[in-house]
Amino acid sequence: MEAWIEKSGEVVVVHLKGRVDYESVTPFRDHCVRHLSQEKVLFNLKDLNFVGSIGITDFVATITSLTESNGRGIKFCGMASEFRRIFEASEIRDLSVYETTDKALLAFQG
Repeated sequence: MEAWIEKSGEVVVVHLKGRVDYESVTPFRDHCVRHLSQEKVLFNLKDLNFVGSIGITDFVATITSLTESNGRGIKFCGMASEFRRIFEASEIRDLSVYETTDKALLAFQG
């Protein structure tokens, strides 16, 4: 899994690409804990997949933990139906999913 970050106003947009795997989840979790817990965060999952991934449980646990500790807001865009089903079955409360980055960014303003 690759990740790159951009800032759009007050929102940190985290673009994720590739396949969720066990090796990439730990650095991803560490970065989220250190840098994103006090930010408005938008995860763009458009280019992310997990087919047969061993790391999906840890990935979802990282996102769940971040949503619980973040008081500024977490939103998602570009989420495939497979990810949506997994996140809806998780402990994440108030899952905010938007079709596009622009729609999600507008939701932070409202």
